[in-house]
Amino acid sequence: MSTPNDTISLSDATNWTTNWRTQNPNAVKAFLIPKDDLTGVLAENPDAVRAYLAIDDNGQEKLVIVGCTHQIDGTYKDKLPDPSGRDNGNYIFDFTMPCPPVCDPSSQLNG
Repeated sequence: MSTPNDTISLSDATNWTTNWRTQNPNAVKAFLIPKDDLTGVLAENPDAVRAYLAIDDNGQEKLVIVGCTHQIDGTYKDKLPDPSGRDNGNYIFDFTMPCPPVCDPSSQLNG
């Protein structure tokens, strides 16, 4: 079986996540993204998906994900809901399972 494109080694992933934790000791380490949520954003048939880091009004760190469409100039435009509230089939997904607390304590990437 061949290695998929855009993968990195476990060693690189461990080093990079260690660097993040070292430089940002009080920040969220990761986000658990439920399969159903990924399926939901992919159902919009985007060309790509963009993740925004956010903090809600209670101080809880969030990962906000939107589908994107590839533009002729090479950029990617967010597929956002209609500001008027009309359902245009585009949604903003709030993945609210930060690590901690939903971490894998045995993962090398969690340190």
